[in-house]
Amino acid sequence: MDRYSFDELVYVVKQRYTPTEYTRISGDIGKVANVLNMNPSGIYRWREYGLSWMKADEVAIQLGLHPGEIWATWFEDGEERHEIARKKERLKKRRQRAARQASSSSSAVSDAVS
Repeated sequence: MDRYSFDELVYVVKQRYTPTEYTRISGDIGKVANVLNMNPSGIYRWREYGLSWMKADEVAIQLGLHPGEIWATWFEDGEERHEIARKKERLKKRRQRAARQASSSSSAVSDAVS
């Protein structure tokens, strides 16, 4: 998953906090902004586009939770992110190895020509 649902965050905020803790600003945006002590403008983007995994992690920690307690797919998505990272690392190592081999073979050719 590329983005995490704002609705799930709102649900947790409503479950964990009493109305007096979040009713300073009305609506879901206001509730979340108040609990997180944030400006609502950034939260509007979350409602529209969802939260990145890094922002979801940051927000969950700020609420004193693990992201998996808010977003049910967190652990499955984490495995997917780790697999992507492992593939990128393997590709990087292959490229470095190929570059070293190309460098060593070109220096061997230049030594042979000399």
